[in-house]
Amino acid sequence: RVVGGPTPAAAKVEQSASLGVSVKFLRGPMYAGIQEVFGATCDPDFYEINSAMVLGDGPREVTVEGLRRDAVRVNDLLLQDTLSTEVRGRVKDIQDTRMVMVETGTLLDPYALMQVHLQVTCKDKSVGAPTRMERRVVQGGRWPVGRGVRC
Repeated sequence: RVVGGPTPAAAKVEQSASLGVSVKFLRGPMYAGIQEVFGATCDPDFYEINSAMVLGDGPREVTVEGLRRDAVRVNDLLLQDTLSTEVRGRVKDIQDTRMVMVETGTLLDPYALMQVHLQVTCKDKSVGAPTRMERRVVQGGRWPVGRGVRC
């Protein structure tokens, strides 16, 4: 403690406000938000969380028809090669004839979209090509850059 400086408790609050995120937030609201967007058994990487929840307009939930359900499980990563790069999506739910995924673009472009009639792979195996896709932005699933969260 510096003489005449802030008390340790006050310094902790000031530092926390400067850093922006506490462990309590990471364990609580942040983890709950990730589970809400990606599903309860989610395991997204940094790039998926960043593109879905920080950049862009918010997470894109896509309902896809035409992919082989027997080769895909919830939480699998789907990739679609669109000439120059791979667009990514994390499987959130599998229903009767369709699956729901969170589309996260590419590592460099979170706005990149999967396309109908282009092959999709899962674990280096083709799972078909989407015949139909419906997108929607998940409301409340976005963390605006620079807003900061009070700890």
